[in-house]
Amino acid sequence: MRQLINDGVPQQMVEKMKTDTETLKYLLYALIIALLTAIVRESLDKYTWELQQVTNCLLHFTARNSGLNPETLSSLFEDGTQAVIMNLYPPCKQANKVMDLSPDSDATGLTLLVPLNDVQRFIK
Repeated sequence: MRQLINDGVPQQMVEKMKTDTETLKYLLYALIIALLTAIVRESLDKYTWELQQVTNCLLHFTARNSGLNPETLSSLFEDGTQAVIMNLYPPCKQANKVMDLSPDSDATGLTLLVPLNDVQRFIK
């Protein structure tokens, strides 16, 4: 048996099909995001509010332990942006090799990691 790849199909049609398939992929992704957003919006709002409380507390204690005025340190983050990033990865087959986060992975003032599985990460 011989495998045919684009034999007899005009190249323009192949390219159009590729483009349309990519468009469909993005439309489906946007639809899934919209549905998930509606489902988790309330939980996410409550969760991010709680994260703000934890962050404020951590900043307060960090400032006090550093001999700084807590309000001064907190004011540096008043106009900042809070972001929640959800990375969904399959379970690691070699969990014993998961060691740390790269030092340049945190581009923010404070990052709170919440692992949803049993893989532990140790920051050096």
